[in-house]
Amino acid sequence: MAAKTESYDRATEVKQFDDSKIGVKGLVDSGVTTIPRFFIHSPDTLSDIRRPNSTTQPDPDVIPIVDLSGVDSDLLRPTIVEKIARASRELGFFQIVNHGIGVEVLERVIGAIKGFHEQPTEVKARFYRRDMKTGVSFFSNVDLFQSKAASWRDTLQVRLGPTLPELDEIPEICRNEVVEWNQHVTKLGELLTGLLCEGLGVEKGRLKELTFLDSKVMVAHYYPYCPQPDLTVGITSHTDPGALTILLQDHRSGLQVKCGAEWVDIKPVPGALVINIGDILQIMSNDEYISVEHRVLANSFQEPRISAAVFFNPTNRDRLYGPFPELISPEKPTCFKQFTLTDYLRRFFTKELDGKSLAPQNCPLYLMVFHVLFVGLLFEDLLVLSLTPRRLIEFDEGWEYIQKGIGKLKRILEGLREPPFSSEEYMALHITIYNMCSQNTPNNNSASCVIITSKYLKNKYLPRHCHL
Repeated sequence: MAAKTESYDRATEVKQFDDSKIGVKGLVDSGVTTIPRFFIHSPDTLSDIRRPNSTTQPDPDVIPIVDLSGVDSDLLRPTIVEKIARASRELGFFQIVNHGIGVEVLERVIGAIKGFHEQPTEVKARFYRRDMKTGVSFFSNVDLFQSKAASWRDTLQVRLGPTLPELDEIPEICRNEVVEWNQHVTKLGELLTGLLCEGLGVEKGRLKELTFLDSKVMVAHYYPYCPQPDLTVGITSHTDPGALTILLQDHRSGLQVKCGAEWVDIKPVPGALVINIGDILQIMSNDEYISVEHRVLANSFQEPRISAAVFFNPTNRDRLYGPFPELISPEKPTCFKQFTLTDYLRRFFTKELDGKSLAPQNCPLYLMVFHVLFVGLLFEDLLVLSLTPRRLIEFDEGWEYIQKGIGKLKRILEGLREPPFSSEEYMALHITIYNMCSQNTPNNNSASCVIITSKYLKNKYLPRHCHL
């Protein structure tokens, strides 16, 4: 990585790149052998990157493939619902096959997206913009001016609903394919949201009634060859803020999902589509379904990697949303407060809100201040959970504060009587550990508060609604 010098002006370099409208593909076409400095990510971001097919990679088969054959059959549908619900609860990701969209359609969409991105710069430049006033935009990195480091990809973004853009605004080279793809994913989205609702035990049309099928955006990514793939990424780790994502990817690997502390490849399967739960659906499911982090590695192959993701959101952005009332009970109180989509997305994209961390309504005060983050650190037989904003964890001192409390917390837990505990004892444990951790942080800063509980206690005795 290049050494920092005072002469480096990142803002100017980024603006020059954006003004050129050539995108990352243009850099590759120009023959660059080293990536511009503003694409280089920090060692923390790059430290856990392992290339696909590495002998140390976790088994990609942990991501289930659900066969939708017979989904309209009274005999087979319950099994399909159960498989989708289990994947949504445990992993937040799954793939589907026999979904009713022909392989030839998938190939046409991938080919059309590739065709757009490989047009001459002067042709693509007409669409290069950072607003969606026309319903169509082409750009490199939606957060180019806000992120600490750019990612190695270009994107064509098209609004699919509630109405398509004027057809003349959609690039001619992919116009027919975009229109056709919208028809297919709308139908498939209705099927999937129905199955997901059934998996929660609510009426299958609930998400449709709430207009979650109407507002759709397609982002068609192009990941060209990267000359220094170990210094950057294709997309940084993130969760999707919407309700549901349907992803079409080509045969190139690179997409990874975080399973516990490990990053797992989502292996491309011919004819399959990748489905993942978004933050809003996790909230509406009252924490039954999970929205998990995923990322894309920089492309080390000479051939580009192509993908097209469609995000589903409600059209009514000023309505109050929250967990389905049917999923709230004395045994499972609401885990999230109500929100408007406008406010949620504004805070999400301006970094005021880290993902889905809307404060629970009826938890202790300190749990209303901090969001629960699974750190994924195992200490002997202990599972470490942090009530720490993600930004703090990105700094080394965050881990220092976590480790300071391990010894004391272990002694506390070892002194407790055998579970199960009463709700009053759970609360006492919360408060005891909270106070102790607060004393181990600078200026009594309870944002570094951690709770450590044994995997045995958590898995066997901890109520699902109780976020230790």
